[in-house]
Amino acid sequence: MEKKFDLRYCNLYPNNTLANGFTPKDLGTKPKCIPQQIQENGFIRGLENELNILCAVQGCHSAVKSRMEQDLVSRTQRHPGIPSSNLGLDLLMDVDDKIEVSDVLGTERPTNPLGKRTVNDALESIFNISS
Repeated sequence: MEKKFDLRYCNLYPNNTLANGFTPKDLGTKPKCIPQQIQENGFIRGLENELNILCAVQGCHSAVKSRMEQDLVSRTQRHPGIPSSNLGLDLLMDVDDKIEVSDVLGTERPTNPLGKRTVNDALESIFNISS
């Protein structure tokens, strides 16, 4: 076997995708503009700033606790067949400001079990809006 293919003499293993991830491929796309990069990275920077402020004000243990809670809540999964949601993580990170009917029932608008017309139905019929 040639020396360049022998892993005993190799400093870098030929396949480090598990450790380093996939190498980026140039697909001929343009680089992102600066406002787009700021907008995409703004949420992550906000979380980092919040953890830094928490560490400075209350101590590093509170920042570690907050980050550990976020990691644990983000790993929870539902049983197969049940649609998954990140409601717990959204509430923990203060991303979801209010809980709406669609969050609880999984529908866009509330269903009327008695079959009566609601105000929404009346407005939709008047203005010819179909939902």
